[in-house]
Amino acid sequence: MTSGGYREAADARAAELARAPAAPVNTDGPDITDVVTKAIAGLSDRKVQFTYADLLARTVGQLEAKDGVFELARKGIDAAIEREQLIPLDREKGLFTSNIHVLDELAVKALSQEVQRQNHVSVTPDASVVRRVPFSDAVSVLAQDRPVMGIVSGQGGATGQRERVAELTLMAREQGRDVHIPAADNRSRDFSRR
Repeated sequence: MTSGGYREAADARAAELARAPAAPVNTDGPDITDVVTKAIAGLSDRKVQFTYADLLARTVGQLEAKDGVFELARKGIDAAIEREQLIPLDREKGLFTSNIHVLDELAVKALSQEVQRQNHVSVTPDASVVRRVPFSDAVSVLAQDRPVMGIVSGQGGATGQRERVAELTLMAREQGRDVHIPAADNRSRDFSRR
């Protein structure tokens, strides 16, 4: 077949495909956008960060097992990234957080700016509690400086974080302050209550 004949055959196939009626859209299954949104919400309730594999498994788990389900799930996840519903935390797009958590961080930032602008803290001396053990170095500095607001970042596992929060809570209550502890998700909130 000559190059001209090949092109003519290709053009004929393209014209035939263009004339064919469009395949009907399958509306039997769930909308992939809704499925991915539910998967993101489910993971966000348990974690601040989650992997692509976690999200893919959660998404596919909600779909009917058939050919092309993984490709459909991947397209839905890609669309969620484009909508900024899903925020990549690394260059390889293997670790994510949801826009819910980003909005939570923005809310904390706005709250901290409001507290600093007011520069007033409600202190009720008769509501204070007595400390029985010395504070760690960082908490001792906060106790001495008595800032309007303190944002403390620390490393360690969940148990270490919980102990740090408990120590900071005791320090604030010792000063007669009302304590509010925002948690990143339900799992963190429940763990901090133990």
